[in-house]
Amino acid sequence: MSTPPGGEAGAEHVLGADGRFHAVDEEVRLSIYGWEDWIVLAVFWILAFVVFYQVFTRYVLNDAAG
Repeated sequence: MSTPPGGEAGAEHVLGADGRFHAVDEEVRLSIYGWEDWIVLAVFWILAFVVFYQVFTRYVLNDAAG
């Protein structure tokens, strides 16, 4: 049998003895993001809503919002 792509012969196996996928997720740490990141995320979703609103009013309601 060949070695895993990482090159380590003793790499951790993710398939258990039952043949199912077993993995443990790492803890999600939101503290690594600064306040600027949260502002950018909010602006992104606001712009996404505006684009959706423009497309909906123009092509579904057939009455452009702008």
